[in-house]
Amino acid sequence: AGLFVAVSTTGAGNRVMTSPDGTTWTIRASAANVAWSDICYGNNLFVAVSSTGSADGVMTSPDGITWTQRTAAARNWFGVTYGAAGFIAVGTGQHAMTSTDGITWTDQAGTPTGFQFRSIAYANGIYLAIDTLGSFFTTTTGVTWTDVTPVSPVIPAITDVVYGNGLFVVLGGAGAIFTSPDAIVWTQQTAANTNDWFSIAYGNNGFIAVASTGTTGQVQTSTNGVAWFSHEASAVAAWKGVAIGPTSAVAVGSNVS
Repeated sequence: AGLFVAVSTTGAGNRVMTSPDGTTWTIRASAANVAWSDICYGNNLFVAVSSTGSADGVMTSPDGITWTQRTAAARNWFGVTYGAAGFIAVGTGQHAMTSTDGITWTDQAGTPTGFQFRSIAYANGIYLAIDTLGSFFTTTTGVTWTDVTPVSPVIPAITDVVYGNGLFVVLGGAGAIFTSPDAIVWTQQTAANTNDWFSIAYGNNGFIAVASTGTTGQVQTSTNGVAWFSHEASAVAAWKGVAIGPTSAVAVGSNVS
């Protein structure tokens, strides 16, 4: 859409900001003052979800500037993405919801129970959702799910997933990185360091991940998802999100020092 859009878990009437270049930012009014936890773009629409656990947990915008509140199941939503079956959001308390247009949402009772979903990605007809405790599930519709969790090793806290360069890449705490070409066969990779990696993006033929902990090396990059290289962030912070545009990458966080 030619625009960086960031959402916030805090603030009063200012929980969205936009930038055409990642340098100059403009505050936008969110549809509600709830904890906006994730955002995606698809079908010519920005969709953001909230982890507050109320029925005002979705908002949409055609341009990232003007936002409209939508009714959703009162759950704690943490991840949302768009694919062939439409939008799918996942959250804690073993929940998922689906929407073909981002506006009307259906709570899916068939979501696996006992899991705390943190993020979801889409590629090649497959939606891959990850659980904070290390479980991976796939679906093609958001209704029926399949457990594709690696048998070993023990997986630390998982935080984010992305698809790029023919691979799903999952990352998490203590330097955890796992890759798969099909979301079935998984390989553990070696991170640039053991920071707690929180967010990952793919674009311009490469991956960028940012960490929520650490005082050095809070950025790591890879061209193939396998070999990773450490970089210094512009400041020490709890980095919570990263996106890649045509000419630049942008990270957002909290507790910047």
